[in-house]
Amino acid sequence: MNDTDNQNFNKNGYFVIKNLLNNDEIVKYLKSIEKKRESLIKQNAASISEEKFKINSSDTSNFKNYSEYDDRDLWEYVSNKKLVDTISKLIGEKAYFVHDLGLLDPGSNPNNDCSWHRDSPCRSTGVGPDWDQKFKYNVVTAITYLRSSEECGTGLSVIPGSHKLSYKKTISNIVRFTHLKTRNNNLLRNYRNLTSRLIGKTIKYNAGDCIVFLCTLYHTPVLIHNNKPKHYRQCITSRYGGYGKHSNTYIDYVVNKRPEMNKYTNSKEKDNFINYIKDKNLFLPFVEDSKKIEGAFIKKN
Repeated sequence: MNDTDNQNFNKNGYFVIKNLLNNDEIVKYLKSIEKKRESLIKQNAASISEEKFKINSSDTSNFKNYSEYDDRDLWEYVSNKKLVDTISKLIGEKAYFVHDLGLLDPGSNPNNDCSWHRDSPCRSTGVGPDWDQKFKYNVVTAITYLRSSEECGTGLSVIPGSHKLSYKKTISNIVRFTHLKTRNNNLLRNYRNLTSRLIGKTIKYNAGDCIVFLCTLYHTPVLIHNNKPKHYRQCITSRYGGYGKHSNTYIDYVVNKRPEMNKYTNSKEKDNFINYIKDKNLFLPFVEDSKKIEGAFIKKN
């Protein structure tokens, strides 16, 4: 990394770590996905058919006997030195784990229609503590892909600069808003496809690559071709942040406000995992339930 990389990250909101994982590590984590798959099938907690299997990386509501925190191979991923060091350089301070880890194995590809979203608790620009300008926003998502774009026929579309408060008054945001509001109008599909290419940047990846982006950045998986894929997307998602207000807000959100995202609930290894990340100097304390986070997105039942 160099100064230009940091400048581009601050400007655009994302950074690509090429070859974060080697081939042996990719194989190991694909086995982790297979273990999750087998566990969920035993619980009838995942849908499965001849060609389709679905695992959601965040929703634990149907998983009674599985947690990513019980897979010790994933502990090594969370503490990956190259990943943590890169994130620390990007945010300009020591990065810590903010208690959010998931394996994604959707069993299908996204459709041709973009659906940009944010990972931050406060997803409406300018509303809520994530947008407090007295504190630099410093919480990121890291997605490490175990299959390449060519294998899966997918990429990640991001809207550069959409992590900033100033994005609210841009033409790009107006276009994004009209794109969102016309999502159910098939007559405007060509318009939506055109606007998605105009304001979004599609990132293609190889197996082992990691895309790091601020949680306030708009992003979505997209198709890059319509050929039948050799595999569907399979990846690891994890989140990190610097010390302070924004990480505390995220921890409050994922642990206290979104029970379906709290992987500790079903974990048998919770205490051992927490001791592990403490030893690796990656632990941030849990926070008291604030009861309400202004502007926070809460999933409807």
